[in-house]
Amino acid sequence: MPERRRYLVLIPAPPPPREAREVLELILAAAGLDLPVEVVFENSAAELLAGPGGAAWRQLAEQGLAHLFVVVTTGFDPIPGLPAGVVCLFEAQWPRRFAHHTWIRA
Repeated sequence: MPERRRYLVLIPAPPPPREAREVLELILAAAGLDLPVEVVFENSAAELLAGPGGAAWRQLAEQGLAHLFVVVTTGFDPIPGLPAGVVCLFEAQWPRRFAHHTWIRA
C-alpha cells in the first residue's frame, strides 16, 4: 500500500485576522477529512500561537488534528516556552523534513 500523502501548510508571516481564520478553517476541514496536516509557522507567524487568539491554533495540536512546528532562526525566539504539542525546528532542518509533502502556502 502506498504511503499516504501528507500536507504542509506554510505560514511565513502572520496574516490579517480574516485570512488567519480562513487558514484555520482550511486546516480544520482537512482534519475533518482525516488528511494528515502539518503546519509550519515561520518568522513572526508564531505570534498566532500566543495570547487568547492563539487558543484555536493550539487546539489543533492538543486535539491531534494537526502537527504544529515553529521555525527558529539564529537569534530569534518566536515564543518563550512553546505551547505543548508545538515542535521547534531550526531553519536548516525544516525543508528537508517536509520535502515529500504537498505544500500549501498561506
